[in-house]
Amino acid sequence: MLEFEDAWLEVRACAGSGQAAAIEEQMLEVSAISEILEAAANTNKHRGMWDYSRRLYKGEIETIEGALDLAKTAEDSRSISYSVNVTYKGSCYTLTIFAIKRSQ
Repeated sequence: MLEFEDAWLEVRACAGSGQAAAIEEQMLEVSAISEILEAAANTNKHRGMWDYSRRLYKGEIETIEGALDLAKTAEDSRSISYSVNVTYKGSCYTLTIFAIKRSQ
């Protein structure tokens, strides 16, 4: 298991018309997921470019990974990110965990 110095859960409107999973009730029981989706839904009412991120604390990454079907999208020597498209309150969002790897 990788150790991270810092990690964030980011949300933005989906780009294009890709596949998106519907948010299920147990996913919303994870406070980081429900918080970020509510912020996105409220911000989505105001058109324009936006994204929102929330810092994750120890243990939250594993909880989020257990709740969402994340796919690894990018990794380099310093960071890694996982993302998934979801639908929430009729809109499509991309949720991304972005983490900075602990220095060796």
